Amino acid sequence: MLFIVCQPRSGSTLTQKLLSNNPMVDTVSEPWLLLPLLSMYRPELVNAKYNYQVASQAFFDYLKKKDLSENLRNAIKEVILDLYRVSGESKYFIDKTPRYYEILFDIVDLLPGARFLVLKRNPFAVLHSMINTWSGGKLDFSSLKGYCRDFLVAPFRIQDFCDRYEKSENVLELKYEDIVSNPHTTVKAAYDWLGIPFAEEVLQVGSNSKVQGIFGDDVYRKHPLRTIVPDNAEAWKNGVEADRKLLSFFCGYHDFLTHDFLIRYGYPETNFKRPGLLGGGRFGKFIKQVADNIE
Repeated sequence: MLFIVCQPRSGSTLTQKLLSNNPMVDTVSEPWLLLPLLSMYRPELVNAKYNYQVASQAFFDYLKKKDLSENLRNAIKEVILDLYRVSGESKYFIDKTPRYYEILFDIVDLLPGARFLVLKRNPFAVLHSMINTWSGGKLDFSSLKGYCRDFLVAPFRIQDFCDRYEKSENVLELKYEDIVSNPHTTVKAAYDWLGIPFAEEVLQVGSNSKVQGIFGDDVYRKHPLRTIVPDNAEAWKNGVEADRKLLSFFCGYHDFLTHDFLIRYGYPETNFKRPGLLGGGRFGKFIKQVADNIE
């Protein structure tokens, strides 16, 4: 198993295409397989018409009394490994499901032999992409609420994972910016880590149809991503600073993340021109509205 650990809108579809553009790696768009199976251990993640938290307490109390807790875990693991079937002679199966940031440590606990490629992208560029893709480019609080955990919780969960497993040979950390600016060196490093042969042809992702599905970046494009396009690293920032409302929100987001965290995350250089009295006021109002959802 190979998991791509990331925020949504962080370049994970391109990374998935690059890593699977060979006969040794199998994948599908986004299976979301482990969220329903492992969320039983994380009842706070589940909304149901009945009281799921109470039901979970009763269920695990029963397992404890009958000494069946390990039986359940073994059965879940067996089901998971059976469902993650590779095609042909593939060595790896990639699961690229960004919301796995919610259950990362549960995955490691259940599948200790799996590999994890942590893909980071400047969290402000990620948020800008989310707003453009999912909110029509507008600072719409009702829309932002629907994916607030993706930018308020995910970076911290991902960094906690990196801190805990920074010395693990099963974990590799890459930056999206390095992939698009220096694809040969960056992608080859990932191939070497996986122990599969690298060839220049894997960078031509146009013929890789393995990631086709109802999720992933290609869904939002008129034409599927076929080539690596070097990013203008400042393009998103120019767009933010040209919009006073966005700038206010992003300044507040910067304060929320904190400079110390951005250093740990690998993006200490990100700063904004402060918009006078507006400051981060809009972000503060938003945080109050979603406080219960990000605990």
